[in-house]
Amino acid sequence: MARRVVVTGLGVVSSLGHDVESVWRRVLDGQSGITSIPKFDASRHASQVAGEVLDFESACHVEPRDAAFMDEFIAFATCAAQQALDDSGQLSTPLCRRRIGVSVGSAMGGLNLITSQDRVLQKSGPRRISPLFIPFILPDAASGYI
Repeated sequence: MARRVVVTGLGVVSSLGHDVESVWRRVLDGQSGITSIPKFDASRHASQVAGEVLDFESACHVEPRDAAFMDEFIAFATCAAQQALDDSGQLSTPLCRRRIGVSVGSAMGGLNLITSQDRVLQKSGPRRISPLFIPFILPDAASGYI
């Protein structure tokens, strides 16, 4: 017998915004989240545009002690999951953890963490690499943290 799945809440963090309402408003207005890359000099690359998430404060959605070590893709997913849970209205009733699932699509995560830890490796050696480096770059790290 097939089990039914019900999506009870929505959440999003994207280049168009950090919540469902603002993203939907921008989509309806025909806006694009694609802009010139502001985080680094992309002039030597074939493309100088990207859909980056900007002005995101992860500390409000992730434990501060964890935020210091994790890649931002986990914070994005955690924020969107919290929005979906809030949107579901399920917080007013006791949660049945056996009836809640998490599905996060990610082909690869942790590129910012990989590059920052490479800089640490080059500058200070392997003993200075974070012990949480590998767990926080795995593609399933976001769903695991949630």
